[in-house]
Amino acid sequence: MPDLIALNYRIRLVPDLVRFTFDGRVDIQLEASKPVAQIMLNAVELAVWRCSLERPDGGAACAFRVDPAAEQLCIVLPETVSGQIRIQIDYAGKINDRMAGFYRSRYTRDGRTEHIAVTQFEESDARRAFPCLDHPAQKAVFDIELEVDRSLTAVSNTEIRPRRSWKTAKSAWSSRARRRCPPTSSSSGWAPSKHSRTTSTAGCAC
Repeated sequence: MPDLIALNYRIRLVPDLVRFTFDGRVDIQLEASKPVAQIMLNAVELAVWRCSLERPDGGAACAFRVDPAAEQLCIVLPETVSGQIRIQIDYAGKINDRMAGFYRSRYTRDGRTEHIAVTQFEESDARRAFPCLDHPAQKAVFDIELEVDRSLTAVSNTEIRPRRSWKTAKSAWSSRARRRCPPTSSSSGWAPSKHSRTTSTAGCAC
């Protein structure tokens, strides 16, 4: 068993289908079998703004560094810890056009060109959408939430939770992959678009 495993990812994304960017926050519940002073995650083409170690008495800011060549994010913990660890990361990324990670695709509707943002995480492209332990052997439960314009619909191949709405032009969509699925599989995927479909359910493919 690895010294560090991920138990749960709570991912919240705010995609912008005009600028083809997204803001993200991920809370990662980890378990360390021995004391660790730093946490190494996979991340590529993500701008990381903040990392913190979340504790019952509040969050403690963590120093961090990104190694683009190694596609790694190194989080330096304020103290050595073991057992269950919760890390929170604020970041931003691009909805790229390379069919990898969180990417965009074009289609024509009523003579107009529209865009849909979709995911392709196999076999090591989940790191383009959120910092993670991006390896097939690392399996975890996912809670995913998207904040999208009311004109958009978000779908997933996991269980869809009830939609929340605010008095703004935004609404929230969320899903939960209840089985333990690797972040590199399509089972933790999502897709906001102008399609009218509102729900989709399926089990994990792993």
